[in-house]
Amino acid sequence: MHQYHGFAILGDPDLDEEAIVTAETLTRALVLRSDTDTREYVEYFDALRAAATEGEPLRVFLRELIAELPRS
Repeated sequence: MHQYHGFAILGDPDLDEEAIVTAETLTRALVLRSDTDTREYVEYFDALRAAATEGEPLRVFLRELIAELPRS
């Protein structure tokens, strides 16, 4: 089983030497300060954003999903 965790990027490592990433894992909160770590999280977030569905395609998908829900 994979345990994924949320994270927040505070600052821009390209513009700010003090950019950090905070991550909440199952057992603890992490604060990552290294340039390598922050850039890796920025790249990961960019990949998530590129894969995301938005706008009209998202509305169509959600309507189709709602239509498939059982009526109670």
